[in-house]
Amino acid sequence: MLGVEMQTTIKTLFEKRYNKSQIAQMLNVDRKTVRKILKELDENGVVERKERASILDPFKEFIEIQVSKELSAKRIFQDISMEGFDGSYDTVKKYV
Repeated sequence: MLGVEMQTTIKTLFEKRYNKSQIAQMLNVDRKTVRKILKELDENGVVERKERASILDPFKEFIEIQVSKELSAKRIFQDISMEGFDGSYDTVKKYV
């Protein structure tokens, strides 16, 4: 069992956007150990994950309306591309 200091360090690094592999390498522990600790902390409500802004954020309301009209992801992608969306079709398809 790792000490509270190690848990706190892992939590802090994770919140600073380091991934599990990077944290494991920095602390000289196995990546699975980092994953286990983060899972335990998350289940206890200790780890806060920050929301990332999506390239789709400005278009989400429009996309949802178009989906309700049963338009295809391809058509929605074409429409929002004409309105300034510069992301990929795959991004739109995954959201739809």
